Amino acid sequence: MSYNTTSFTIAGQSIDFPEIANGTAIKNAAKRFETAFNLPPDAAFVMAAAMVDPADVRTQIDSKSPLGHLQEIQTPDGYILLAQPTPVWTSLVSGDGGNGRSRYAIQTSSTKGARPRPWPIGRHHKPAIVDYHPASLADMTAAVRLSAEEIRSQDLITQIARNPRGIWNPPVVVLARAYVKATDGSVKEHWFLHTVEGSTRAEACHELTEVDPGAPLEHSESPLKHLRDTHERLIERFETTPTSLKALGAARAAMMPALIVVAAVEGDMVTPITDNFPAIINDYVESVHVQPRPFSAVAQSNVIGERFVLTLMKEGSMSSGDGEAILGRVADVDGKPSIRAAKLVHAVCDDANDRLLRDFLITEDGARLTKVKRAKLVGPLIVRQFDKADDSAERSLMRAFTPDRLMEMWTITGVDSESLRKTCLDDVLAGVFESSALAELMARGGPALCASGLLLGDQGSTVKGISSLRGSVEKVIEELAKTAGGVNVLADAVAWADGERLERPRKFDVEGSQVFDKNGDPIHFSPAWENGNMGVRALAFTGGTIPTPESTSTGEAPTVYLTPEDKYKATEARLLELLVAAQTSLRDMVAAKDASGAMLMAKLGMTTAEVYDKLPDTLSKLYARYVKEDDLLASFNEDELPDAEDEASAEDDAEDDEAFDEEEEWDAEDDGDDGDDE
Repeated sequence: MSYNTTSFTIAGQSIDFPEIANGTAIKNAAKRFETAFNLPPDAAFVMAAAMVDPADVRTQIDSKSPLGHLQEIQTPDGYILLAQPTPVWTSLVSGDGGNGRSRYAIQTSSTKGARPRPWPIGRHHKPAIVDYHPASLADMTAAVRLSAEEIRSQDLITQIARNPRGIWNPPVVVLARAYVKATDGSVKEHWFLHTVEGSTRAEACHELTEVDPGAPLEHSESPLKHLRDTHERLIERFETTPTSLKALGAARAAMMPALIVVAAVEGDMVTPITDNFPAIINDYVESVHVQPRPFSAVAQSNVIGERFVLTLMKEGSMSSGDGEAILGRVADVDGKPSIRAAKLVHAVCDDANDRLLRDFLITEDGARLTKVKRAKLVGPLIVRQFDKADDSAERSLMRAFTPDRLMEMWTITGVDSESLRKTCLDDVLAGVFESSALAELMARGGPALCASGLLLGDQGSTVKGISSLRGSVEKVIEELAKTAGGVNVLADAVAWADGERLERPRKFDVEGSQVFDKNGDPIHFSPAWENGNMGVRALAFTGGTIPTPESTSTGEAPTVYLTPEDKYKATEARLLELLVAAQTSLRDMVAAKDASGAMLMAKLGMTTAEVYDKLPDTLSKLYARYVKEDDLLASFNEDELPDAEDEASAEDDAEDDEAFDEEEEWDAEDDGDDGDDE
């Protein structure tokens, strides 16, 4: 250690806080990094500036073997990342604005009517640098701020603040460039560091030190000034609030150990890579986060689905224009939403892609490439294509939603909804149900109908338990495409998705005639499931008429089916009732005395029971996590929590087992995991 420190006593703890390395030490280290690691000068400088002790790192480099001291990080594809272990100032390390856990949430949210987007897909910059080409630097900073909100963990923030070492597990950090081209043709390059694994830790440090998540990027032109300003502000905080626990937390979060990737080589440990550094990084991050499962099921599928599209582009099975539009991480997204969705559907149904699909989806020899597996791969990506997708679309499109006809040959014409409607109506009236036009309508209109919130996954609770309205999403879409009324509803869904109509689909009878109210106004489906989901399913399965709920065999009144929301509220009310009763019982136990007046609890003790130990802790964590509207994402280990969707799905699947053997077969092949959210 060659840096100087200043001693402080903060909240009763002795802290030796490092001073910033002087300019000469930083410049000398940067020059050494430039030659040893073959880095661009600006990249070498920002790396040196971020280090707590750049002089010490400079002395570690052997002129004869400059990469010999670096830490090796294995990747699934056999490449080796070579990283420099070193403490860094957290104020100069950005989180990942394209973080896999936050990407899906960012791309399906809206900010003041505009759809935000994560960082663009990185390009390769030699030797091992991620190169971003955003429309503006403001887009990058906005994305990393949104990501920081999404991945925020209150438990981790508390742990870092309490731990004398702050962060003890080093995040993996890469060098990056933001290449911004102005409208006048001028170019600005912004060099910075960002985490690729450990963004939640970095953002926790930013919160503890009161550093804006966008600051490392915003101040990338003058990183030393930003570091000095932050350091000065922290010193003032330590001196003016020496008894503050928050000041102690800031001192512990100001630095963190890191592994800065400076090179990537092939498996022989000698040959440097010449391309695809971002893909190698993505592969590594996916291997760390997808299994085991810190990401939610939707976020996992979103990340893997993106890699599927990138691989299609790389192999020439999808054009770069289509792929970039589907990924949606550029400023101007081309194409209509329903067409982009259909291209994803086509890619995942095309048997020419089965080899690649098996690589992505099959983990056991002999396992079938089922529709459920295909749906889970692209479902979240399909949802992202629609500007105003309903929350229910995730569940609907991560189940089987592709009718058998889509597994055969068909093409995408890309015509507008009215042209597609006319062609499909002609086909249905002529009895030509296997036409390519009807396949295109199902591929475009089916996902659009789910995105509109009018077609939900197969649950008894959302059809009042009426068995004749039950069936997988694919069966609903398939049956709709067999009648003129169903074709009109699917075409209306396409029109809504592509901005050709503002309203959700209109109601039609089976023959295709529009339904009007008593005033002659057209009636539209509403997203309320009693009207939308049940109405659409009735058009598909029961001639457009919603049957009444089945009565019991004894002639009793029909069973009242609660919505999942009502079930949840009733369960919580019961929980509160039991907790109040338990509280009363506990007070009675504490107050209980024997004949001599001695406390019985002290005399008899309490029975050893796991619920005594675990329930209060779990309850307090859940209450802290969900009771505050501004803190919905503060989390603890997700493995400690039951998967709410899985529990709901288990109940639904029990009903499915009675009437839908085919769905049971798919779910069984898919390891029984029907969860959509975590």
